[in-house]
Amino acid sequence: MTEWKRKLAETGVPPESVGWAAFERTHSRQSEGSDEREWINSRAHTVAENYTKLSQERDSQRETDPSSSVCDNDSLFIQAAGGFDKKGRVFGYGAAASRLKPTKRSSSDIEDVSADEMKKMKALTAQMTQEQERMLEEQEKMRQMMIQE
Repeated sequence: MTEWKRKLAETGVPPESVGWAAFERTHSRQSEGSDEREWINSRAHTVAENYTKLSQERDSQRETDPSSSVCDNDSLFIQAAGGFDKKGRVFGYGAAASRLKPTKRSSSDIEDVSADEMKKMKALTAQMTQEQERMLEEQEKMRQMMIQE
């Protein structure tokens, strides 16, 4: 059993639900003579700071705009840890990262787009199409003028 799995087992957190709590438990230790915990290395400290900052930003975004689409905790942690490496791993997630790796989504998979955003995109597309048609007509007129000269 690896050190990570041993520490994870001690936390009582099942491996399939790895997250911030497990990272905090497996990447920090009790300070001697204190109730506070310290990070095991500078990378763990940096990830913790990034996660805390991203989490606070997400929470403040939820307060200002409850309808906004926000990241789940796993996505925040992956972002805080610097994303997936070349082998598909995330610092602090161990082997559990493979279940989090994003799959390729088809262009028809648009559940993340709200109805309001979709309306705005359609309106913008229509506006751009009209502008393109106008420019093509103008270009054709200029071409005809050049031919006549």
